[in-house]
Amino acid sequence: MADGCGGIPDDDLPHVFETGWRGTAARRPDAGAGLGLAIVRGVADAHRGTATVHNAGGGCVFELSLSLAP
Repeated sequence: MADGCGGIPDDDLPHVFETGWRGTAARRPDAGAGLGLAIVRGVADAHRGTATVHNAGGGCVFELSLSLAP
């Protein structure tokens, strides 16, 4: 899935799936706890899959892959 958010700063990309991590723009009291993408990565890992993000076309692309069989 791609969006038009303007992308994620390159220095932040390696951290987006870390528990509790929030980008500079999201460090507000009403911005959440930084758990959502950590949960996505945990689900992917539990199912021998992957969760990745990269910048493309003025936004960011998140990809989730899960194994079909054990």
